[in-house]
Amino acid sequence: MARETSFWRWLAGRVPAGHFTRIESEAIPGVPDVAYTCGPHTQGWIELKSLAAPKRDSSHPLRRRGLNPDQIEWIKTETGVGGTVWIFVKLGRFIYVYPGQFAPFLNQWDFGTLKMKADHTLPLGKKKSWVKNQLRVILHSDS
Repeated sequence: MARETSFWRWLAGRVPAGHFTRIESEAIPGVPDVAYTCGPHTQGWIELKSLAAPKRDSSHPLRRRGLNPDQIEWIKTETGVGGTVWIFVKLGRFIYVYPGQFAPFLNQWDFGTLKMKADHTLPLGKKKSWVKNQLRVILHSDS
């Protein structure tokens, strides 16, 4: 939880204009960490995961600390009715971004597959304006 809070603090300073709400609730199991609206017809959810980068591509970084069954089910239900969910996975110095449809598979994938299957890869060392522009592109597209 602390890693996701720190990750959100970093990300919050780089998101495009819009309304972003960090959700901290045990009342509804599986609800993603952030709800967002960036304009008409541009809203969705972001699930955050933050882990140390594995040393080998064959490692399975999300096996123990990945999505829990409630999160996977919530994301499947939301995307199944046309909702938008993005999964942002910070592994070391990179953020890998996946559409919600990948939720059932992420925990099973090794690091090499996670890198290969990401829709977007954001290096943490890039300028704030570059990251903000990339996030605008991601959040304004369909997951």
